[in-house]
Amino acid sequence: MTIVNAQAPHPDTASKSEIIEKFKACLIERAKLQRPPESMAHDVPLFGDGLGLDSVDALLMALIVETEFGVAVTDDDIFAFTSLNDIADFILSRNGSAAA
Repeated sequence: MTIVNAQAPHPDTASKSEIIEKFKACLIERAKLQRPPESMAHDVPLFGDGLGLDSVDALLMALIVETEFGVAVTDDDIFAFTSLNDIADFILSRNGSAAA
């Protein structure tokens, strides 16, 4: 598997927009989504009628946050991943201090 821009923005220095763009690229690649990144609005729900992701995708998103951004994710944290904005806010709030 090839990771686009393998150098992930560090949560301490990256902007919210940079984190979202990196996360979208990883999610599209790893989940094999058939959509361009620009079609994923930052505030659209990730599950259900939004992007239509499921529980397997939720686990994948947690893995992306941990491996690409160095932020540990608990089972309870996954419930906060409702939009791309929420995921970026979660990463920024941890400031890399919970790195795995």
